[in-house]
Amino acid sequence: MFNLLNSIMLSPKFQELNREFGRDGEFRLLEVGCGNHSATIAKRIFRNCKYYGLDKGVYNNDKNDFQLMEEFYNIDLASGDLAILPDESFDAIIISHVIEHLKNGLEVIGRLCRKLKTKGSIYIEFPSERSLSVPHTQGMFYFCGDETHIKLYDIKEAVNVLLENNFKIIKAGPRRNKFRIILAPFRYIYLRYIRKAPYAASFLDFFGLADFILARKR
Repeated sequence: MFNLLNSIMLSPKFQELNREFGRDGEFRLLEVGCGNHSATIAKRIFRNCKYYGLDKGVYNNDKNDFQLMEEFYNIDLASGDLAILPDESFDAIIISHVIEHLKNGLEVIGRLCRKLKTKGSIYIEFPSERSLSVPHTQGMFYFCGDETHIKLYDIKEAVNVLLENNFKIIKAGPRRNKFRIILAPFRYIYLRYIRKAPYAASFLDFFGLADFILARKR
């Protein structure tokens, strides 16, 4: 029961990796946009993974987070290239809520495709068109809720980039995790009134305000 609850509460980006590699799997993970202690969280879940982070700044990481990384690539995706990353070297890539901050998000996805090994997986997540109807409020996942969001992407555009790079689409569409939908009201109360923390993302799955793609390189 404990393991089941742990799996349910995993962030969706890590749930997909858990299904593929398991908690004890050995794999090389590149996370593009690795702020908010993501290395620590990933290593707590996947003890044997080799974690590589890529970002243009620190973004709420500390010394412990960087010590857990095999390597940190300090790259501004809006202007820098990815030549420093070896081609065909990662088993999995996560790029979650990053491309909406870029004018060249589709180009970045195309370049990342070359960094995956054959049969490697990529998980992409970004605000959907549905999020435009949500008023400006707390929560980075709403497109209009973050002034650093500069471009809204259509899921079909991102899927086509992957198809052009010889990927198989495993699944794609609105992020609607049923357990997070059930827990949404409770998370809202906890975050807003107990933690006094940003709370808007509590309803991300409830309203399907983010789109995701999981694909595998052929």
